[in-house]
Amino acid sequence: MVLFTYAFRPLFLLATLYAIVVVPLWATAWLGYLPMPASLGTPMWWHAHEMIYGFAGSVIMGMLQKIVPFLSYLHLQRRCISSFELLKTLPHMGEIVSEQRSRWQFRLHLSALLALMAAAITGFFAGVAALLMAADFAWLGFTLASATRLYRNTALRIATTL
Repeated sequence: MVLFTYAFRPLFLLATLYAIVVVPLWATAWLGYLPMPASLGTPMWWHAHEMIYGFAGSVIMGMLQKIVPFLSYLHLQRRCISSFELLKTLPHMGEIVSEQRSRWQFRLHLSALLALMAAAITGFFAGVAALLMAADFAWLGFTLASATRLYRNTALRIATTL
């Protein structure tokens, strides 16, 4: 399915769905209809961390999955402007951030969000959610570092060829 080929597509969808689900949950907790576990603090505190990680985090990760390959390719392409033969040797955007890494990013992020929601509703799973969130950001860092390394190696190869 095309929707799940790269993480940016489902991450944007996830951010939208997450906001649709969590905002009413928060509103019911804020109004006192949904009991909040004491470990999560006030409804305002819960809302802040849920929206930062669940909504903003999803959007930011989705944007990084899309914009880093595009900008890397664009800048490498501009370096090759004097030698069109070098254009053929550039890594395409799917190599800069691979589909497989992107799928793992989505899986980690979704798992962390589900654990975070379970922790918010039941009071359990906070440790699991924290570990999954750490793994999610570590994977994003690894993906971006790999893209940076590929960009630098390719830019160096272009510079030595010209």
